[in-house]
Amino acid sequence: MPKKLFKIAASLIVLGSLAVAQTSFSFTKAARANIPFSFTVGDQVFPAGVYVAQLDRQNHIVLLRDQDKKARLFLANNDDAKQISRNSQLIFRHLGDRFFLTAVFMGGSSEGERLLPGKVENELARHESGPAKILAVQAQASADSAF
Repeated sequence: MPKKLFKIAASLIVLGSLAVAQTSFSFTKAARANIPFSFTVGDQVFPAGVYVAQLDRQNHIVLLRDQDKKARLFLANNDDAKQISRNSQLIFRHLGDRFFLTAVFMGGSSEGERLLPGKVENELARHESGPAKILAVQAQASADSAF
């Protein structure tokens, strides 16, 4: 029970901080990708479909919006690609029969955000033999904005 209360309190603190910081968000241009498989971010599962991604490198946030325009924010760490890609990319890690969104890079830049892994991804990775399978899904620039 105390663990559950701690999680609720931590969530409220994060949400409160995000509400206060909302005016200081500086998201990149949107990138739209058609993801042909269900995938997981953190501990949330998303169905296959079209998603719009945006980054806020200053605040280490990835914004992911689905076809219903439902937006979700995820904490991330800054990451740099080895080379600049013309197209934006969503990078997935394939473990067992599941896909995990691990990073988002915007086209024309080497800068991106690496998402924090969830419990399921960490557990599957511990039991995986051999190198991780990585899949990059190309995204197109989109006029849609997050808000």
